[in-house]
Amino acid sequence: MQELQANPEMFLMNLEEKGCYTVSDDLTEIKVERQGTRFKFSEFYPTSGKTLVQTFDLKRLIHVLVENKKIEPNAHTDFQLKDVYALSRILLNYKEGTHHVKSATNYTTFANRWFEGTDTSNYKGVMGGGDGKTLIAFKTLLSHPEYGLYTEHIEAPTEERLKQVVQNYRDKDVRIVSFKQKEMVSGSLKVKDMVEGKEYEAIADSDNTNDTIAFRKEGDWIFSEIRGGEFEEPYRHSYKLVDIVKVLADKDHINRVPFDDMDIDYLMWVDFEVYCNVTAYAELPEEFRGMAVDTW
Repeated sequence: MQELQANPEMFLMNLEEKGCYTVSDDLTEIKVERQGTRFKFSEFYPTSGKTLVQTFDLKRLIHVLVENKKIEPNAHTDFQLKDVYALSRILLNYKEGTHHVKSATNYTTFANRWFEGTDTSNYKGVMGGGDGKTLIAFKTLLSHPEYGLYTEHIEAPTEERLKQVVQNYRDKDVRIVSFKQKEMVSGSLKVKDMVEGKEYEAIADSDNTNDTIAFRKEGDWIFSEIRGGEFEEPYRHSYKLVDIVKVLADKDHINRVPFDDMDIDYLMWVDFEVYCNVTAYAELPEEFRGMAVDTW
């Protein structure tokens, strides 16, 4: 990823999309990447050697903050590079988010453990009470006075924990209508260990627009179904994983890793980039033809 010259006064929505900008204070540094209204903040902590990565849609986050009267309308047009630390803390501490900022509320849960030093690379399986390859979640029907009824899959080992998550990390007006426990795949499961033809459903934690995503592996191909959230109908696409990662990496859309190191978390990142840069177009970009299909 090309390092671009950063000026604290630069407006976030004017940042170049082909590179990253670094902002630092006395303790940490944050690398900022932009794709449209989506941003990725990678905050490196030298003392621990860890990096906290937050991916979010600025437009959607601002909408929720405006709805809750935290900021004035159109304030996102005024955000500058010097404001990224404040935005990062909003993502970590925000506790009134609706399902539209599920990614941010999920990161709040993760970040608390991360700063306490109790997280692991397999934090989803640990938090959810799974076996490392699976996690326990609840398919939960929620009610909001403004948004009405909606379904969200919430990771929790028990009913009590589910209720705590909704109380602490969802909008204060959200109420649980019903729920059903189910087993889902952990982000740490290696792609190479996926059984051919078997569906693996994961909670989406790096895309604000959908609730879950289901994967199926068949030979060199990954078949994906994006479900819930702002997707009224499931969105299906498929792609040759290794081939498409190479092209996306060459274009600096994603970091390339060996196939043996790819896990479900990485696959969700790849899937998001495929959706944004390949299959969401009315016509597949020429360089991706033969390695991606927008329906299956």
